[in-house]
Amino acid sequence: METYEVKGFNAASASAREIEIVVEQLLLNQGLIVSLKGTLSKHSGSIHWHLIKLDQKGTLELTWWPVRHKLWFQVQSGRKSAWITELLPELLLECEKTLADLVTNRSEMFHRDGKC
Repeated sequence: METYEVKGFNAASASAREIEIVVEQLLLNQGLIVSLKGTLSKHSGSIHWHLIKLDQKGTLELTWWPVRHKLWFQVQSGRKSAWITELLPELLLECEKTLADLVTNRSEMFHRDGKC
């Protein structure tokens, strides 16, 4: 199993729900499909996603653990695929940038045009 932590943002400066919403929008923008959303028992209170690409093999996992302010991707050895290898570096950078922007510009992102 390979693990890639999303760094470069202060997760404590945004609400867990805000981070969840931003992450899910980012995944959607990347063309990823959430095939499973739940929690990991060993990380109580976490949100865990299984991400796939339509008609392609492979599953990318993502876990957000608000209690520890950690967000990471995982690739299980039996679930690797070329699309994951190609997309993961860009996805990590985009997550880091987007979440850093969220922390910096929270009120602007979530209250634009009077909408939350």
